[in-house]
Amino acid sequence: MKPFQKSAIASLALWATSSASAITVVISGGNAAGNAEITSFLNANFSNVTEVRSGDFANFTSTATQDALNGTVTSAAADLVIFGRQTTSSAYQNVAAGYNGLTIPVVSLTSFVTRSTGNRLGWTSGNILNQNSTGTAGAEATLTAAGALLFGGVAGGTLDLHESEGSTFNAAGTGSVGEGEILATIENTAGGTAILAARWNAGDLSGTGDVLGGDRLLFNLDPDVPGATPDSTFASLTTTGEAALITALEDISDLTAVPEPSSLLLCSLGALGLLRRQRY
Repeated sequence: MKPFQKSAIASLALWATSSASAITVVISGGNAAGNAEITSFLNANFSNVTEVRSGDFANFTSTATQDALNGTVTSAAADLVIFGRQTTSSAYQNVAAGYNGLTIPVVSLTSFVTRSTGNRLGWTSGNILNQNSTGTAGAEATLTAAGALLFGGVAGGTLDLHESEGSTFNAAGTGSVGEGEILATIENTAGGTAILAARWNAGDLSGTGDVLGGDRLLFNLDPDVPGATPDSTFASLTTTGEAALITALEDISDLTAVPEPSSLLLCSLGALGLLRRQRY
């Protein structure tokens, strides 16, 4: 085989296996059955998720939590933490020092956990948007400049992130985000504005002044889908919302998104084209 042919094949193989490092994800809140939707979403949209650990890990100092985060003799340390929607936020009181100090990325799918009220994590300095807020029909998310850069679009433009099955949005954050960046906001029926999504870099100050040890993402999801069992964490997302969440997760972690079929086809055809040229 000619050297150039070998190079083309190697390039295609490298691209196909570009999910560089294996990722272990810890989902805190609920259990494996209750978090099945989150696990399915991760496995369907990212190529390098090798293990998902689900459980009630609100007690940061407990043996179960420390084993889930740091690994054991027979298991690897976690690479990403996700606070799911199936959780009791009061359990996260007085654990900010532990979770905010983690150097791995942490994602919260609800402002209930990341608000400052009740001495929770304090990523945002306020409480939550009134739960009798505007419904999620239509383009409910307004992008900031940072959100437009990440998700595409223009600052001040809107995105339809959530379906309208839920009767109300439950429940975005309020206040400031410290040195973080707000990505998208949502309004309530009284005209108030709340934080739908926000991002922090490692070393940023949170809304309550904590130094965050690693990258952080708040991406509020609405679980209010009538009759859904278990908690329908991702059922409220539109196609646009799913794409936005995938982009945000890949941005703050080492997760590798599954390529679009068209991208995979183009890459394959390009490599095959190089091979064919070498035959003539």
